[in-house]
Amino acid sequence: MRNATIEKSKAPETYILGIPGLESNLIIDLLEKKEKEYVFITGADGLPATPRTVYRGNTPSVPNPVFVGCADSSVSAVAHIDSYNSSDVNVEKDPTIYWRSTNVGKVYRRLGARPTLDTKMGAASGYCLRLAYRGLCRGINKEKFIDYRAKYLANRDNLSISAIKGKLKIAYEELSSLTPILIDKNKGDGVVIDVRKYNIDYKIEAAAMLDLPILYTEKLDRFDTAEIFNGGLPSEVRAWLTYRKHDLVHIYPNEHTGIVVGYPVRRLVAS
Repeated sequence: MRNATIEKSKAPETYILGIPGLESNLIIDLLEKKEKEYVFITGADGLPATPRTVYRGNTPSVPNPVFVGCADSSVSAVAHIDSYNSSDVNVEKDPTIYWRSTNVGKVYRRLGARPTLDTKMGAASGYCLRLAYRGLCRGINKEKFIDYRAKYLANRDNLSISAIKGKLKIAYEELSSLTPILIDKNKGDGVVIDVRKYNIDYKIEAAAMLDLPILYTEKLDRFDTAEIFNGGLPSEVRAWLTYRKHDLVHIYPNEHTGIVVGYPVRRLVAS
């Protein structure tokens, strides 16, 4: 047993990543440069993790796992890197310190790497999009960030930058025409743009440009359609969680990245 323990400690770390997306892509770029092993956590069905499954997923048997933005209670980890369940930083009070709060930033520090400006703008995109659009994130120029987002979306969606800018303009105008609703109708703490009844492309981006959170629905997995509150500041997320906590299940809250994903409770109606 002692020899097995020694062998395991000598083995390299394997990074376990959560939900696929821009954040995981930025982390993978670094892990591959550093020649580090990585795998994605999956749901019980073997499919990519979703907010419903990312904290109770299935992890391949690997040596010295380091979980990043996910968890598996059946596995003993070397470390957990998780801005989604952390209270170490409040970007609402001080958005200049966003980088050290992000999972990308935490992995970079763990591996002793220095980020490029694009990496920092990518991390800000997933962690504090609204604040970055306002030019409040340290080291990120507002105009350069706007250009970065247009280029990123164009590359992601295989469109020209001019086409993306046109679509963002339309989305911005559509959201601007809607009247925001109170986050908590009982207390009146902040407002949110409710587009659950509308089909608007690039709504998350446009809401961030308007400096408002947005409420919408999306089918994230093969289960029920999720209700998503996105782009909220920590105080706004807390207000939404308080207001909706009895109406949603499988809640994936993260006040530090401004998102709450939940599934409406199914209630039986008496006949």
